Amino acid sequence: MQQQFTEWLKNHGVEFSDLTALVSVLGLIVLISVVVHLILHGVVLRFVENRARQSKKLWKRSLFENKLFNRFALMVQGIIIYIQAGLWLTPESVVLNWVQTLSLLWIQLYVLLTIFSFLDALYLMGQKNADARTLPLKGIFQSIKIVAVLVVAILAISILAGKSPILILSGLGAMTAVVMLVFKDPILGLVAGIQ
Repeated sequence: MQQQFTEWLKNHGVEFSDLTALVSVLGLIVLISVVVHLILHGVVLRFVENRARQSKKLWKRSLFENKLFNRFALMVQGIIIYIQAGLWLTPESVVLNWVQTLSLLWIQLYVLLTIFSFLDALYLMGQKNADARTLPLKGIFQSIKIVAVLVVAILAISILAGKSPILILSGLGAMTAVVMLVFKDPILGLVAGIQ
């Protein structure tokens, strides 16, 4: 798409070098991202916030109070930047690899934070319900958060290393015995809390 953009500019009498075309394409990606950010946060999230505040339903208020929609919107913005980079930048460009890697890390971070917000909202709703208060929800949700952090960390390392997550997991197999010995008491406490 960058080559088509450069050819289109040449047809209209504008001569650009490759560096200038790259900067123009990056500027276009940033401009589209800013517009999407303003639309999502200025219009869509304000509308959702007003609806959540006016609602008497607990689940709507708790989802918004835990910033679930804000974090989901930021995740969507990362997806849009990733797609734009694939559309506008040339496949052999080093900048494409950098932008897509940073976008994937951004997406993973906000997927993790969205999961955290969802679990916090569920916990808040559980605290308002008399039947759910008897369940050990805090320990269960903290366990899910720990597993989510581990999965995202492994995926992030695999993206940065350019290797498959399966290779990283196989390398962590030997470390598991050491981790089990070091963190034996906290793991037993966590399991006892869940039981």
